[in-house]
Amino acid sequence: MVNFYKAKKGNRGVAMLVTVILFGALISLLSGTMAILSYWENNAVKSKERSVMAYYTAYSGLLDSLLKLERNKDYSATNSTLSCQSATSTINVSTVSGTSTIDIVANAQNIKRKLQGTVQVDATTGLISIYSLNELSL
Repeated sequence: MVNFYKAKKGNRGVAMLVTVILFGALISLLSGTMAILSYWENNAVKSKERSVMAYYTAYSGLLDSLLKLERNKDYSATNSTLSCQSATSTINVSTVSGTSTIDIVANAQNIKRKLQGTVQVDATTGLISIYSLNELSL
């Protein structure tokens, strides 16, 4: 007569081994997936951070140009630069008959943003009136 108890006992060990291997593979797969998703999310956050840094560097260039226009009504600049941390902005200011156009392109680690402002400078008082401020696509 065959003893079924011993056969079942041996099969339980094999079944347990298969179960542990399957759970280990599942956990490894989930861990790998989470690592890849974390890497992608980290890159997206860094890209957004650089984009915001480029925008505010361009905005700082605009404010700097407005200050210079306030001090000198005939101010003009070609390829003037302004640096903020690891970002730089290139500023172009052209003034024609009291109307100044300010073009700023900021670069933060290969992420670029462009702002353009049009202002009117009063010749007697130096009052600056902002007509437009736009973010342009590159």
